[in-house]
Amino acid sequence: MNYPLLLSLCLCVGLGAGAAPRMSAQAAVDRLDADGNGLYDDTERKALLDILSQASPELAGPYDKDGDGKVTILEMSEGRHPLSKLLPRSFVETGPKIPWALDLFPEWLASAYFQEDVAVGEDLKHTPRGLFVRQIAAQEEAALRPAKRAEKGGVEFAADSGQFLTMPGHRNALWDYRWCIFTFRIDAKSGSSDEMVLVDINSGSGPHRSTPKITFSKRGGLSIQYVGRNAGGLDRRVMTAKNIVADGKSWNVVVCGIRHGQMYAEVNGVPLVSESKQPERFSSTLAHNATSYLGDRENAGNMAWAYDSLVFGLTEPTETMVRKMTGWAAHRLGFADRLPSGHAYASARPVLDVEDLPRRFLLDEEQWLAWGASLNRRTTRANAGGARVEPKGFSRVFYDDFRANRVKPSTSGEGDLWFAPGFNTATGYEVQLAQPGESPDAYPYDAKEKIQTLSLVKRGDTWRASGFYSVNDMGYGYTWKGPKIFRVRSKFPYIPKSELPGGLFPCFWSYDPQFLFWRTANRIELDWFELDSGHGHWLNGLSSHFHFAQVKNPFAKNDQTYKRFKIYGGDLTEERGNIPGGIY
Repeated sequence: MNYPLLLSLCLCVGLGAGAAPRMSAQAAVDRLDADGNGLYDDTERKALLDILSQASPELAGPYDKDGDGKVTILEMSEGRHPLSKLLPRSFVETGPKIPWALDLFPEWLASAYFQEDVAVGEDLKHTPRGLFVRQIAAQEEAALRPAKRAEKGGVEFAADSGQFLTMPGHRNALWDYRWCIFTFRIDAKSGSSDEMVLVDINSGSGPHRSTPKITFSKRGGLSIQYVGRNAGGLDRRVMTAKNIVADGKSWNVVVCGIRHGQMYAEVNGVPLVSESKQPERFSSTLAHNATSYLGDRENAGNMAWAYDSLVFGLTEPTETMVRKMTGWAAHRLGFADRLPSGHAYASARPVLDVEDLPRRFLLDEEQWLAWGASLNRRTTRANAGGARVEPKGFSRVFYDDFRANRVKPSTSGEGDLWFAPGFNTATGYEVQLAQPGESPDAYPYDAKEKIQTLSLVKRGDTWRASGFYSVNDMGYGYTWKGPKIFRVRSKFPYIPKSELPGGLFPCFWSYDPQFLFWRTANRIELDWFELDSGHGHWLNGLSSHFHFAQVKNPFAKNDQTYKRFKIYGGDLTEERGNIPGGIY
């Protein structure tokens, strides 16, 4: 297995086989996305899969099991790995040029509002696409309700109407809404107000509120905001664009998000820069009891405007992918000629390429299960009591001797290495995890002895646990990929069993952080060691876990999968482990 790992230390309680003759691949490709809207409907998806299934045996169907000539996203996905994991890179490098669409791999879309999903008429209710975040945008009061008046005309908000749509807030937006595409038009000569809100996700003050928030000013242009948290309070990042065409007829596109801890935005193909220097990492907290808006709920003097799409997606796209998203919108809405000279998609629509196939972990379940079945005492304890195996061919890439107090709150924006208590609330089991700096301190640091301690502390009648990670809650920090060896030097004080809370297990774990960026992915965990106070010298050693996905979805081959294998589970006494003196 070859996947990146983040570190966690804690102390806690614990296609189609039809008979129709085949046309040439390129001829079939030329018929894809026949309506040119940059989206694959169910008929177009079947044609796409007929082509792609020739590229990989794992893509073989049948998909259209009911024979209706269509393939839904569910039919394409259930019981399979995601399409982007199965498609060979060799195909996109040498095969026919597949027209790129935003839903080419539907797994990307957490929540997507396209004007195609709204009927022409006054009774507007916008249900988004996306198979795990479905926050309906609606307006109960008829006078404040925008309308779709013509096909391809967008959802229109009349000038000086105070019209807006409301969506329930999304508490997990910091993980699920990794990027945003917003396409709109606006008439700056209309409306009695000089400034208005277009998009406001989880509206309000505080970390991860009004994030993103997109506003337009007749004098200042378009403003895009993301808000997190740091040691000084709010971490507010803002970018402004002057290149908006505001004639009420021309469409514009915004692509924005947070990548590697830095905010980015591209407007009509022009990359923006932040108004002030950005901190190195972006941190935030969950947004509870929030509401989101399309349109300005507090401004009856709004300008006339319309949106074509508002899309929130998974993972952190590369700069190339950001340009591709811009190109997709420009060709979908017919303004590619307005993209900057030299833009990659000023003259041609994006096509499927290797940028669409990120290298992600793909479980070989057959191989993994066979490995698990091979584990037995003879193989796992072959060197028990023997000389330590000295690894060869490795270079040190990471070292910390705790000469400074480096454990900082996971959501504070601080920290250069260790973040606590991390994103996995299950770590504490029945006990709440403590924040660094709280009293009593579960993370005491001895500056004189250069010792960092993780401890279990009593607060009133309850216990508080401790645990820290090498990444913050957004997944930014240090990870390691490829074969690796970890050496952890730690002390465990002797405390009578009668004084210990049940279930205490000091441990050293690793996670694959992929699921923080792909919420549809199964989760990978390695537990290097877990000591159990319930038995004093019991060790769970090197457990390998394959967890269910973070959110229920059809894009995990089996989102209910849970399996683990353990290299060692037993006493670390001298008699059982052949270790002189045992664990003590």
